[in-house]
Amino acid sequence: MRILLVLMTTLAILFSGCGESKPIKRRKGLPLVKERNHWLHSHDKALAESQNTGKPVLAFFTGSDWCQPCQMLDATILNTPEFSTWAKENVILLELDFPKKKSLSKRLTDQNRRLAATYQIKNFPTVLILATDGTPLLTTGYIRVPAKRWVEVLDKKLKEAIAMSTTTPQ
Repeated sequence: MRILLVLMTTLAILFSGCGESKPIKRRKGLPLVKERNHWLHSHDKALAESQNTGKPVLAFFTGSDWCQPCQMLDATILNTPEFSTWAKENVILLELDFPKKKSLSKRLTDQNRRLAATYQIKNFPTVLILATDGTPLLTTGYIRVPAKRWVEVLDKKLKEAIAMSTTTPQ
């Protein structure tokens, strides 16, 4: 009797979602920037530009063609006018991709793997802010908040991290 009750409950749960359903309403258009931000792909070039400008590097470790949170971060935050405006003034952008379907050059694949190992990247997406010498200042990832809020928090935390890194102990 007990087995029959468990079986009936399981079947009821499995089939309760069957039948006609209304299509999911998709959000109409994200507030995307007209032109995509300029992302460097060479760590050496990003650090050189960082040293020339004094801006830290924002390194985006992504699985662009398979990682859904990476795609969400890219679409809802990193490709918005709020982020674009902030990034142009504050950071050098570096994208480090780990695709599964598209192929990268051996040089780029090796560089990205080496950097993931160096900076101990375990999850995607990871956003790592690097000082002009390549030292990590701050790590974050995808948090489901409006782009404006994500940028505000990142900006505040970045300023705190820079202040702490430039403070010399007495």
